[in-house]
Amino acid sequence: MLFSFTKVVFATLAFGVAAVSAIPTPAPANAVAKHGGEDVLALLASVKADVDVDIGKLNALVAADVTLDVLGPIVADIKVKIDLATTTVKGYGPDQWQGDSANDISVSINALIVALIDPINRIKGLNGDVTIINVFADIDISLGGLLNAILALVSVDVSVNIKLNLVLILAPVVVILHGLDFTVLLNILAIL
Repeated sequence: MLFSFTKVVFATLAFGVAAVSAIPTPAPANAVAKHGGEDVLALLASVKADVDVDIGKLNALVAADVTLDVLGPIVADIKVKIDLATTTVKGYGPDQWQGDSANDISVSINALIVALIDPINRIKGLNGDVTIINVFADIDISLGGLLNAILALVSVDVSVNIKLNLVLILAPVVVILHGLDFTVLLNILAIL
C-alpha cells in the first residue's frame, strides 16, 4: 500500500512539474525578426498576397474545370511562391532572430493555411478523385517547409508558442487538414 502511494505522489509531482514547465512565456510584443529590413510577418503577408491570386483561380473553378491540366499549373505556382519564402526565411539565419511575437506569426501562418485549404477543400467536394487531391500534396510539403524554416529561425520558447498557438487557432480546421491528407503540417504541429 505504501509503495503504490509513493508512486502516486511521485507521478503527481512529475505531472505538476511538466505542466508548469510547459507554460509558455510570451515574447515581447514589439520585438521583430529582421533581415535586410524585412521581417517574418512582412514576408508572410507578402506570400499571402501573392497566393491570393492563385486562390482566386481555385475559387473560380467549377466541377468541369477540376482536372490535373487546370490544377497543375495553379498548384505549381503556389508551391513556387511558398518555396521562395522558405528560401528567404532560411537565408535569415538563427543569429538574425530578435524575437517576433509568436502570436502575430501564428496568426499570419494561420491566415495563409486557411486561405489555401478552403478552396482546396471545396475542390475536393467538386471532384474527390484521389489523383486530384494528391496534386495538393505539394502545397502541404511547401507549407510544412515554410513552417519548419520559421520554427528553426526563432528561439525555442517562441517556437513552442507558435506551435501551441497554431494548434489552438487551427483546431476548427484540423478535420479538413486530415481530410486533405496534409500530414506534413499535422506532423509538425504534433496533431497527427
